[in-house]
Formats: sequence, C-alpha cells, structure tokens
Amino acid sequence: MKKLSLYLFLILFSFQTPSLANDIRDFQIEGMSIGDSLLGHFSEEEINLNIGKTSYKSKKFYHVTIEDPTKFKIYEAIQFHLKENDNKYIIHSISGNSRMEIKSCLNKQREIYEEISKLFTDIKKHDAGKRKHPSDESGKSYTYDMYIEFESKDVIAVSCYEWSGELPFADKLLIGIDTKEFNDFLNNEAHK
Repeated sequence: MKKLSLYLFLILFSFQTPSLANDIRDFQIEGMSIGDSLLGHFSEEEINLNIGKTSYKSKKFYHVTIEDPTKFKIYEAIQFHLKENDNKYIIHSISGNSRMEIKSCLNKQREIYEEISKLFTDIKKHDAGKRKHPSDESGKSYTYDMYIEFESKDVIAVSCYEWSGELPFADKLLIGIDTKEFNDFLNNEAHK
C-alpha cells in the first residue's frame, strides 16, 4: 500500500505542473505557488493560528504550517514562508512534507528529483548530499538536499530530513519552492 500511495503521489504531483515550463510560479503544491497570496487559500485567522516558532536569527521571514487532511490530498502538512509585516501574505516559499523513514525517503527523493527535472528547461541541478541540519545545535540531525535552480535563481528543493531521536520531530520528505529572495535569506541571514 505504501508503494502505491507513493506512486500516486508522483502521478498527482506531476500533473500540477505544465510540461517544460521555465517559470517556477508554474509549479504548484496543492494548487498553491510562490507569488500567491495565502489569503486566497486561508483566512487571516487560520494563518495567524498556525504561525510557528522559528530558529531563524533574522526575523525577515516567518513561517506558517498548516495540516489539513480535508484540504490537502498529497501532503500531510504545508509550510509557507511569508515576509514580516506583509499584510498581503505573499508566499515566498512553500513546501509540502510527509513523514517517511529515512531510507525510503532517500530512494523516493532521487525518483522525484529526476521527475521534476524533466518538467523544466534551462535549469541547473545540484545534489548537496548529506549535511548537518543548522537548526539542531547538537549536530545529530541531517538534511539531504537536491536542488533545481532556475535562471531567475528561484529554487525547487527535494529534501529528506533525518532528525535526532532527541528531538520531537519525525523524519520526512519535503518538496519546496523558494523565491531567490527567500533562498538568499536562508543561505546568508537565517542562521547567522
């Protein structure tokens, strides 16, 4: 059953994106993409109730995580990153995630990464491999990231998170879409 659901995941996932697109905004997760207003999908009250605590040192962006099995068909949870003081709630990053044992995740990650890569032209692909997760100061949690970068410097990431058993998080598969601005924030400000 697990293999069937993951296969269906890939089929449904692929149909949300037009073939050979060059604009990351054409790529959707559960019908939403970067550049959309989150208010087009959730009420301001729902958004405010789901603002999460962040380990970012800079407060330029914050995240909202919503779990809604009645609304989401593919993912268990969707996380959005929004800019501080933006009353339009424009999405700068959106990621869908599902809990998954790390070995299964790594196999599925490669498969999904290759499928997504086929959907776009003029992209750069990068496998960052296994790295310590910057949010775990103990150094016992890891992230495995594969990136698809567009000419605009916007990025799609296919990642597996392997959390330390000492933390209250489950290992997971994550597929994310980030604007260049949010990606620059993650790389240069968020954890420094």
